[in-house]
Amino acid sequence: MIKFILIFIFFGTAFFSSGQDLDMTELFYPVELKGDSGYFQRSEAYRILGFLAKNIECEELQEREDSTFDFQETDTLGKFIYLPEKNRYFLCLNLYGYNDNWETHCILELERKNGRIILKNHHFFSQGNYACCWENNFAGFIKWNRFVVYKICGTGSSMCSSNWIVLHDLSEKDPFEFVHDYWIGGEVDYKSLDSKTEWIGDTLTITYTLEKGAIKDRGEKLVFKKRSTEMIIVKGILKEGVFTFDKKLPDLNTE
Repeated sequence: MIKFILIFIFFGTAFFSSGQDLDMTELFYPVELKGDSGYFQRSEAYRILGFLAKNIECEELQEREDSTFDFQETDTLGKFIYLPEKNRYFLCLNLYGYNDNWETHCILELERKNGRIILKNHHFFSQGNYACCWENNFAGFIKWNRFVVYKICGTGSSMCSSNWIVLHDLSEKDPFEFVHDYWIGGEVDYKSLDSKTEWIGDTLTITYTLEKGAIKDRGEKLVFKKRSTEMIIVKGILKEGVFTFDKKLPDLNTE
């Protein structure tokens, strides 16, 4: 059986928008957009991606026939989340096979309008070497308060980080992004950042815990000894879709 693979020419973590309302109603059968969330199997995801490749004028999106990558019909390659406040569906499709070195996803913003399902925008997001901060295929695509979050994983030698990109409108050129957690290790020391988020009304409180410690090589195992712990509390107010924080958010270079 011929497998359809979508190949994307991708430059960094870039954004591409269709800028057009495209009727996609015919694609959502037998799986329908019902409830708060749902999943798409391989054949359903490929049908949607194939439709985009044929109907969106975008040089970065090309379709070709290839039998190199073999997936089961029941493999999960897509997930949708519904935001009732905006009457929008956000669909995340995993683009396995577009590149041997990077994991990339295509996110669609859909609107149900007059009995039809309309494509409002679409963007491509790329991970680091691999999605180390995703526990499974779609643990990095979640609903968070009134938003959808896409987790970008940073990877390196003894390092994994998770940045959250907060989405409610894909037409935004610079969506809100913040570091959620990371772990960075060296030959003799390490530092880690964990966070807890809490919403009260339009106020977002992020409580970070920054830990630093030493790494001892005991031959058969490594021993981690904590040296210090620091609490960092950041509060942000959401107004007209924009966050204003009372202090600078931590990043990977936080001391």
